[in-house]
Amino acid sequence: MYMQQPPVTIDICQLDLAGFAQAQTAGIDQREAGTVPGHPDTLKDLLKLWRYHPPSEQHFDSNRELFPWLSYQFVLYGMRFETDISLIEHSLTRTALADRLFAENKQVKNKALETLPRHRELMGKVKEFGFQPI
Repeated sequence: MYMQQPPVTIDICQLDLAGFAQAQTAGIDQREAGTVPGHPDTLKDLLKLWRYHPPSEQHFDSNRELFPWLSYQFVLYGMRFETDISLIEHSLTRTALADRLFAENKQVKNKALETLPRHRELMGKVKEFGFQPI
């Protein structure tokens, strides 16, 4: 599904607000994902699609979007939205590569946490010495 309608930038804001408003109820109810009141049809259509397909760049006209498709994933899954991938699971064949990349990412993250200064410490150094000229 490729959206050639006006940009859906407002949709992500409304999705985020819906998530904020529904934070106490664990996000969007999967059964009602396509009928969220007060949401434009583009968002309703996307929520129906995302019920079985994770948001991806093919779902947007990225030349006209303010927010990248990854922002939609961040907001959507931050609301505990669940995508049923059982219909496309057979096409997900690169799990070993994904596992390796996740493990590498975890190692890089842990190394950064060990070696980089804490935020307060870094801000203290900036205050004391300023930024190095480029």
